Amino acid sequence: MRFSKEHSTCTLQPRDKVGRKMDDKPDCLGELGRQALALLARNDLAAVEQLLDRSASNGKVTKAFYHSIMHACQQHSLSSKIVMWLADQMEKRGLKINVVTYNCLLGSCLKEMDIKSAQQLWDNMEASGIVPNRITYNIMISTSAKHREPKSAEHWLRRMIRASIKPCTVSYTAVIDAFAKLGQTDIAEEWFAQMQEAGEVADAVAFNSVINSCAKAGLVDKAEEWLQRMINAGIRPDKKTYNCLMQAYKNSKDSETAGCLYGKLASKSFRPDAITFSTLIETCCKSGKVGLACCWLKEIEHHGFEPNLACHNCILQACSVQGDVKAAMHCWSILVSNEQSPNTLSYNHMIGTFLLVHDLRAALQWIMRMLKAGKKPDSMTQAMLKDEYPRDCTKSPGPSIGASIRKLLQAGDFNELQVCTETMQSLGLTLSEELIESIIHKCLSTPSSGATSHPSFSNISDPSDLASKEMTEMSAHLDLASARSLVQSLLPNIHVSWNADEITVSF
Repeated sequence: MRFSKEHSTCTLQPRDKVGRKMDDKPDCLGELGRQALALLARNDLAAVEQLLDRSASNGKVTKAFYHSIMHACQQHSLSSKIVMWLADQMEKRGLKINVVTYNCLLGSCLKEMDIKSAQQLWDNMEASGIVPNRITYNIMISTSAKHREPKSAEHWLRRMIRASIKPCTVSYTAVIDAFAKLGQTDIAEEWFAQMQEAGEVADAVAFNSVINSCAKAGLVDKAEEWLQRMINAGIRPDKKTYNCLMQAYKNSKDSETAGCLYGKLASKSFRPDAITFSTLIETCCKSGKVGLACCWLKEIEHHGFEPNLACHNCILQACSVQGDVKAAMHCWSILVSNEQSPNTLSYNHMIGTFLLVHDLRAALQWIMRMLKAGKKPDSMTQAMLKDEYPRDCTKSPGPSIGASIRKLLQAGDFNELQVCTETMQSLGLTLSEELIESIIHKCLSTPSSGATSHPSFSNISDPSDLASKEMTEMSAHLDLASARSLVQSLLPNIHVSWNADEITVSF
């Protein structure tokens, strides 16, 4: 059998997935294996073949040697094409392919998510009469689970059972975890029960997976029950266990219980990690306790962790929901002092905070700061520039610029409105037809002496062919000259021509 997948022509660096040099790994290959692996990392296949030819006569190039090299290539994240090339070299030298060879090949392909090649390998294995073993099935199960495909993981586990190969704890736990990550608690619990019925002992990973599933589904009581079952089984809860439980409190917006749990754990020499604190911060933000979230932000630093941007954005979002300007500014100062670079989302939350309290001038200044910082406005920013937020825009942090302009019009604050429209002009922001009409209507409706009649809006003509608009009732006390002057000061880029009977607006 020849493995036809062509080898890569790119240069591969002799480093593993975390950037360490291969020589930093434990030496399990021997001198010949190290030499071959270094050459493979440089993609010098010709040199590897020469090395193997020279060493074949002394009996060192065995099937076990090839399997060790293939496994090392997978561990060091070398291309699956190189692993397949090694399998070709095995057959070329008269060494028969077996299930261990296929396990190495499958593991390498699936690590790269090359499903097509993996399926071809499986078909070739069955056609050759080679029977998959527990490791073979576990490779298929764990790969499906890691890529959040629980149905596929379940399929391979059932297939394993039908083949009369007894699954181990690893087999069951992978399937449990796959369903748990999607919050499908009932199915995760069913497989947990089947694992116990099969006589396999559940470990901390299995219990943590079910607790995590309960947390994702918001089942706080059930998560606590599984924690107690874990303790009763004689398995000591670890950091991940308690972080999963805190996730359950976060999803139920129970910041008080989450804080109490942290207090109990701290008294037991529990060492929290960054996930612990970020979960506590999110819990407080979800329950609307911005001040408490800021306190946890300080607690992170006391434990030697640096708050990441996600933590700051979480608090800023909570501020934008509540319109808490003081807390937002405080969080922003901490963010900047930590020398972190705010992203578009950070600016969006600041803009939304000020829009919620209808401080349009400050909101526009934050838009200007965002643009000066080189941050590109996204869909959330665009939503805030519209007259109204779309109802399905659930991530929008506050009311729109259009809503704030209407608030100024309602209050008759023309001075502030003029400053804001000038700022909008400098930012290249345009007003909608509806807003323009509202501004002109307000100007015309402003009481002034000397007017006894009012004109009507006959049409609005602009290059975009805006629809005609009819103005409704105006104030009986109207000074057209004053109104016109006010409109021109507020809308400097819009040409308004009018007489006693009609008003025409063009852009």
